[in-house]
Parts: sequence; C-alpha cells; structure tokens
Amino acid sequence: MGAGGAGALVLTGAALAVRKHGVRCAAALAAVFAVMHVCYGVGYLRGIIDHWSPLRRLPRRAATTSFTR
Repeated sequence: MGAGGAGALVLTGAALAVRKHGVRCAAALAAVFAVMHVCYGVGYLRGIIDHWSPLRRLPRRAATTSFTR
C-alpha cells in the first residue's frame, strides 16, 4: 500500500467522519492520530537508545521472594 495509500485511507476516513459526526469529531481523530504516532516514535527511539547506548540502564535485579506454599 505504501505511505501514499495510507495517507489516502486516513483522508478518506476523516472525510467520512466529517460527514457522519461533524468537524469536531474529525479534529479529535486527527489529534489522536498525531499523538499516537508521536508516542510510538518516541518509544521506538528510546528503545533503540537504551539498547545500543553504552550508558544504558542496567536491568534491575528481581526481588527474591520465597514461596509460601
């Protein structure tokens, strides 16, 4: 599909939302779409940095608990 097809699909969905639910709903959908993409991108970059950085955080040791049963 590619980026162009995905963009066309998003624009079609936004146009349908405007027709059915109004401009406020389409604006909310656009905001949610942008926030989701930014959050996924930041999380991805943080994961790359945490994995490849020599100063990355070391994994925490699991707390040792004894089983009671």
